[in-house]
Order: sequence, then C-alpha cells, then structure tokens
Amino acid sequence: MIRTITYNGVDFYKAFGFIVDTVTKQPPSKKENRQSVPYKSGTYNMYSNLGYSLFEDRELVYTGQLILDDSTDLDRLLTKINSIVMSPSGDKVLQDNFNPEYHYLLEGQSVALADNERGYGELTITFKGYPFKIWNKGIHDVKWDEINFELDEFQPDSFSAVQGKTFTVNNTSPELVPFKYTASADFDVTIDGNTYHFSKGTYTAGYKLKPGKNVFNVVNTNSVSSITVSFDWYRREL
Repeated sequence: MIRTITYNGVDFYKAFGFIVDTVTKQPPSKKENRQSVPYKSGTYNMYSNLGYSLFEDRELVYTGQLILDDSTDLDRLLTKINSIVMSPSGDKVLQDNFNPEYHYLLEGQSVALADNERGYGELTITFKGYPFKIWNKGIHDVKWDEINFELDEFQPDSFSAVQGKTFTVNNTSPELVPFKYTASADFDVTIDGNTYHFSKGTYTAGYKLKPGKNVFNVVNTNSVSSITVSFDWYRREL
C-alpha cells in the first residue's frame, strides 16, 4: 500500500502524487513545571497540584518523492503544495493513511525540496501543533475486538444515575477531554465539589473529563427512580 497523508481535506497522493518514504515523529516532551521552593532542597513538581502533566507541541516530518516530466512542472506543483500546507492559520486535521485509527491537529511549518533534477525531487514537509493523537472513533463506537488491552482498557459508557449514589467515568487520556452525554431525565451531580446539571436529551457538556477517574455524585434526580446516562468522547494519546 502506498503511504501518503491527507491534510486539511487534501489527499496528497491524489492531488500531487506525493508518496511518503520516511516519517520522523517523536512523542512530545513534557513541559518543565518544577519550581524552586525556599528552604527546601531540590524543586517542587507543580503537576502534583494540577493532577496531570502538560506537554510541548508535537512535530511530524514527512519526506517523500515527487516525480514529474520536467523541472517547470515540479516548480508549479511545489507552489500548489505550499499553498495547501502553509496558508491555513491554526491547526488542521492531518491523517496518515498508515494510521487510520487516529488523526493529528497540526499546522504546516515548512515545505523543503532537496533538489529539482529533471522533474524529480525529494520533498520534506514539517508540521507542528497539538501534542496528542485523537482517535477517529468515539468511545461509544469502539468495538471490543478493536481494543488493544496491552495499552488500553474497555470503557463502560452507560450508567445508572441514582439519588445519593455515585458512578465513575474513567478517562484514560492524558488530557482533559470534552464529552457528550445522553440522559433519560434531568438530574444534578457534584464533581470535585462543583455542581452540574444534566438535562434530558443529548448535549455537549459545559466542562471536560479530567485524566483518570471522574466520580459523579448524584445529588438530585427530581424523584425519578431510574435514570440512564451515557457518555461519548474521543480518546487522546501521546
């Protein structure tokens, strides 16, 4: 199978004949967050207060071939590629067809042609942006046989909301994630001392799931004895 990328909706093989030869990608490094404390040896890890870590931008470098009839055609094609990679402001979706299960949110940084010899050139494209890979399927749509149990775990996504009881949603992402919910009736919960209202129907929540276990304390079901609530979100990975 030919390896290529789709960036901001443009398939680089179909549009430009770009075939990826090599990819340089390293997991993003952790942001420095240690502070000196008076009268204390060493430093203090501020992530202890935050509860999760922060990361630097991710960088991906794709190198591949462009083969055209002559140098003039290659120059014209390079102009088109530059306009696709360099023009958008902000992070855009990058999909690597060798990794169809997730995508990246990145911004084009550079387009470099190593040579232009009779229409042949080796092209290097550099992207940088959001640190995390984002899965293309929401938790609700992931099938049992699609889970890599060495790296992940099955995520229950449906719960019963019972007055005075709790239920726990486990976000295995290393990042805060937005989520949608579907509730069969109105009810209220407290999370980390804050009160939130769940309305009957399907909505995007006004807050995010923190990394790890999120414990929902059901404090008001308006006398409804049986309420079902389901969650859906797109997992992040380094």
